[in-house]
Amino acid sequence: MAHTPRAVRLLALALCCLLSLTGCGSFGASVEDLLTAPALDDQQAAILDTVRSYADTGITLVYPKGGAYRNPITLQDIDGDDEPEAITFYTKKDEVKIHINVAKKMEDYQNGERWQVIYDIEGLGNQVSFIDFAHVGLLFYQNIIVGYSAFSEGGNTLVVYGFQSGELCETMIQNYTEVAYGDLDGDMFDELVLFNTPGDGAAGITADLYERVGTPEAPYLGKTAQATLDPSLVRLRRLSVDSEGQYRLVYADGLSGDNQMTTEALCYDGEKLYTLSQYERQRGSETDYLTALTRQNTELYSQDVDGDGHIEVPRLQKQQSDSLYQQGGYFVDWYSGSSGGYTYKRTTYEDDSFHLRVTLLSGWVGSVTFQSENDGSARTCLDAGGATVFSVLRISRSEDAVAYTSSGFKELGTYGSFTYLYKAGDSTLVHAASETEMAAAIEIKQ
Repeated sequence: MAHTPRAVRLLALALCCLLSLTGCGSFGASVEDLLTAPALDDQQAAILDTVRSYADTGITLVYPKGGAYRNPITLQDIDGDDEPEAITFYTKKDEVKIHINVAKKMEDYQNGERWQVIYDIEGLGNQVSFIDFAHVGLLFYQNIIVGYSAFSEGGNTLVVYGFQSGELCETMIQNYTEVAYGDLDGDMFDELVLFNTPGDGAAGITADLYERVGTPEAPYLGKTAQATLDPSLVRLRRLSVDSEGQYRLVYADGLSGDNQMTTEALCYDGEKLYTLSQYERQRGSETDYLTALTRQNTELYSQDVDGDGHIEVPRLQKQQSDSLYQQGGYFVDWYSGSSGGYTYKRTTYEDDSFHLRVTLLSGWVGSVTFQSENDGSARTCLDAGGATVFSVLRISRSEDAVAYTSSGFKELGTYGSFTYLYKAGDSTLVHAASETEMAAAIEIKQ
């Protein structure tokens, strides 16, 4: 709907009133912050008062733009004493440089618990991309990992904070495009993999691995391995790491030169960082997996589809690729990577518009098709003879489902404004499935 000049003036007036209610407080003054910023609880408010007093001037809290921790005040035990410290990002009045402030809860016998600032370090940017925590130095404490960026510059700076001689300081500073981390070689310490995209249109994204080196008395983070991703992968979109396994892999989903999604996987064996595409070629594999894993017009990322702690990589079935989305969805074969290459795990039917994923039972693979109703309200799985194996129905959440459940449908769950129900077909069919198998096979994609 078009806005009239009067409507625009009223909207501007409303926003001005909203801004005036914030006063000269600690929050950023952007409309986005005002609409989406998480509210501070009582404990965080007490921490904020402590930081304000320490700064001795007006401050503005800085919200991380991404990552798991989106609040400007994060509570985390970084020194291993089982008590969380408060990590706060802020800028001082009339300054742009970000400060990272660490406060600790102290016992005050007269006034009860209070917070005390123990460290305050000026950061390396005016925006925080993310904050996270990892064991990259010593096992008894956690390092703080912060990605900084600047308004006027295109690059990102990764800073790892750790304890040296009992003081919190910057233990590593490196430029990066994207970063992944985890215990990749089973030595109980986390490794950092920094990805950098070369400038001037040059091909070959580099991956540098940093880990704990030196002596136990004087450890530091040093680069010990490097790999170059396949030159056909020109832009990174998402990184993921296995949560289990001796050699945990880093998966880099990104775009190829022809703007199609593909995946590169890296393995670190404690000495060498190498890509699985290189490994497959070296062992004489007839399949170029990097090309085979291309996902055309879909943004289907690598993920743990079966909950086993390992990431699976999607590969569109060749016979389905030319008719992608023609019937509402598409079939995907999922492969698990390891230090020894790729292994087929399972096949799913993916329907992005219907928010549906079906994990095909072994007997269904290559033997079933899916049909979309003209009004988009249902998906039906059919066997080779056209008989219904099962149906998934989507109705409005405001609609009473009793009429459907009384006719044999079972509720699957909800997404958005819809309720999903499913119903098994004839139990005498060759591809018939039990209720337990059905419930496990059908998933609502979030």
